[in-house]
Amino acid sequence: MFLLLLCRLASAGDNIDYIDLRKGQHAPFSGKLLKNDALAKIIATHNADLEKCNADANYNSQKLKLNLEYKYNVLDSKYTTDIKMYKSMIKIRDQQIKSYVKKERFNKWLAYGGFVLGSATSVAIFYSVAYH
Repeated sequence: MFLLLLCRLASAGDNIDYIDLRKGQHAPFSGKLLKNDALAKIIATHNADLEKCNADANYNSQKLKLNLEYKYNVLDSKYTTDIKMYKSMIKIRDQQIKSYVKKERFNKWLAYGGFVLGSATSVAIFYSVAYH
């Protein structure tokens, strides 16, 4: 039986990670031997740790995504509010400019009228003094 084990090892090469042993057989290498229950426990623990790492990664990814969405929404609402504020400021400014233009036109016509009225009054005074 030991010869069969050696033949199997020789044909498999040097890259053997483990071999199955039966009670009473000798291991052909030095190192640690694990029972099937211990190996199953190690594999189960490894799988549980892997699942925990995946869950943590997904949680952190979702947390980061939600945080970035929150920051984006805050900036977007600030941007939208600023746009509305600036549009209203521009509208008020344009209304103020229109009222200044109307006042300027009125003041211009008032000045023209004052000049014409003053000129007419001066001509009338000169005419009344010169001819009466």
